[in-house]
Amino acid sequence: LATKEDLYSIKSELKKDILATKEDLYSLRSELKKDIQDTKDNLYRAIYLSGILQFIAMTGSLLAIIKLMK
Repeated sequence: LATKEDLYSIKSELKKDILATKEDLYSLRSELKKDIQDTKDNLYRAIYLSGILQFIAMTGSLLAIIKLMK
């Protein structure tokens, strides 16, 4: 049978584990926020670059059509 002292020591160890888990959750939360921000930045960069490429393609096509008409 466990004594009161054993139960108190187990209780304090469990509290420490719970606190460590909360700290882990906070660190994980900050890492996830950073990852989300990086993903957003990469997405915006990809959208911007694809817009530039589409503009270049349309301009090139327009110039080719104009050149063929002359």
